[in-house]
Amino acid sequence: MQQRVAAAPGWPLRYRIIGLCVLSALISFMDRVSVSVAIIPMAADFGWDHATSGMVLSAFFVGYVSTQVVGGWLAYRHGTRIVLGCAVLLWSLFTFLTPLAAGLSLFALLAVRIGMGAGEGVGFPAAYHLFAHWVPAQERTRAVTLLGGAVPLGTVIALMLAPWIAANWGWQAIFYTFGGLGLIWFFAWHRAVTDTPKEHPRITAEELSHIREGTVPPAAGEPIPWRLLLSSKANWAIIINSFCHAWGFYVLLAWLPTYFHQVLDIRLADLGPYTMLPYATMAVTTVLGGSFADGLLRKGFSVTFVRKLMQSLGMFGPAFFLILLSGDIRSPLHALVLLCCTLGVTALAYAGYCANQLDIGPRYAGVLLGISNTASQIPGIIGVALTGFIVDATGSWSSVFLIAAGVYVVGGVVWLLMATGERVFE
Repeated sequence: MQQRVAAAPGWPLRYRIIGLCVLSALISFMDRVSVSVAIIPMAADFGWDHATSGMVLSAFFVGYVSTQVVGGWLAYRHGTRIVLGCAVLLWSLFTFLTPLAAGLSLFALLAVRIGMGAGEGVGFPAAYHLFAHWVPAQERTRAVTLLGGAVPLGTVIALMLAPWIAANWGWQAIFYTFGGLGLIWFFAWHRAVTDTPKEHPRITAEELSHIREGTVPPAAGEPIPWRLLLSSKANWAIIINSFCHAWGFYVLLAWLPTYFHQVLDIRLADLGPYTMLPYATMAVTTVLGGSFADGLLRKGFSVTFVRKLMQSLGMFGPAFFLILLSGDIRSPLHALVLLCCTLGVTALAYAGYCANQLDIGPRYAGVLLGISNTASQIPGIIGVALTGFIVDATGSWSSVFLIAAGVYVVGGVVWLLMATGERVFE
């Protein structure tokens, strides 16, 4: 029998596993968000209009959407340790290659952005598969929201550092700086992670027992019931809400620096606070929302009630603030407050639809996330590119914000009608 070595007191191994998954998501969003800042000097250097910039921004999502289901399937078949580790190395390499590709041609840049997206597309489905092994049911909302919290936190770090790096060393240095982080992460990941708790040599018997009592181990080697997964009303509620939630988030993620720079006359070097504060707000409310949701569950509220409450707040709330933002906003501070409210409230949905795969089908959590995350990347392709065309055609951002608000409302209504927190797939 494998000998168990006591882990450090007060810091269970599963927390370290969750922490490394969160760091991978943090690096992922630092890498992908950096181009939202770099696109401003890049467009000036290469003479791009908004439509061309939109193509560059949206190319990432073409690759990202292509590997969502594949990522969940690979983790299901081969384990998260190898799959996620290789994915981080891949997208870090393409981050490094971005300046070289941009200097060669627009086609080369689009190809590198697609490759980077393909690498990052594996990340979240693989992490969910690992969570299904390592995280007990009563801790999953917090684990998922911590993973989701890496999205705005990585965005904050990128938006804070990227303008300063670009102003001092040029936009190329952004990609070289952020691209190096993945290699450091890989060595820590390779040394610390196993696919299942029972494989880990340093897990205590007490923690292993606690995890086993609170998890339904993902099926290993069994065929995935694709028809069953794709015919479930509850799964389609997640898929549709993934699309609707991502529309507003990705449009703002890609275009917020440009909006502040061109509409509200904020200098590139001063963009950091304006672009990062909405995501800092989002990072805080993501974690608070997860803790609040788990608290409601501990008090005896049903999973269905908690998921519908959090998702409703996370969909109807940002729609309200985006409608206000579509008005005649002249003050950067006014816009900043509305955007903080928009992204702060939308983060509550991470305790809704993002945790729901682990409710309805923990055995297939990685695959379910891959399916829904595929849908969530379509707005990155369509919505981000469409924004560039709308702004070029109208010279106004009001339509952009109103369309996003309408999509949020559609998602919220669908969730109330179709979602459940009960186990659907045994």
